[in-house]
Amino acid sequence: MAGLERVASSVRATQPSDDSFHQDALVRTLEAENERLRSHSDYLQRTVETLQANASEHALTIESLRTERDTYKSLLDEQANTVAELAAAVEKADAQVSASHRFALGRIEDSGAETRRIKEQLSLANAKIEELKKKVQDETAMSDTLRRALNAQRSKET
Repeated sequence: MAGLERVASSVRATQPSDDSFHQDALVRTLEAENERLRSHSDYLQRTVETLQANASEHALTIESLRTERDTYKSLLDEQANTVAELAAAVEKADAQVSASHRFALGRIEDSGAETRRIKEQLSLANAKIEELKKKVQDETAMSDTLRRALNAQRSKET
């Protein structure tokens, strides 16, 4: 538009409008300006179309990224749930193992006490055996002494 105003003011200022040469020049100038404007309009139209296509592409990219984000979010939620379930299972298993260990330690302590009791009984039994062996030896010695004395008495009598 500014170009047309410039041409119109230039023609008015320099020549009267009666002159056909100037009118032809004005027509040519206006046609050239019109062509330039059409060309610029076409360029702007192509630019708008390109920008609209880019906007459509960007909208598709944004939608794709949103879908991907939602997918990752759902996967993350699933994995978080899985981790929570595994943590609960580990905690439960840990509690079971702990209870099992406490039970086993109790059994070990009971077995240790039973072993000490049996060792005490064995010690008492060994002491009793030694006592009985001593008695047997004493009785054997007395029996031998009595037998010898009896044999000596018999041999004196005969």
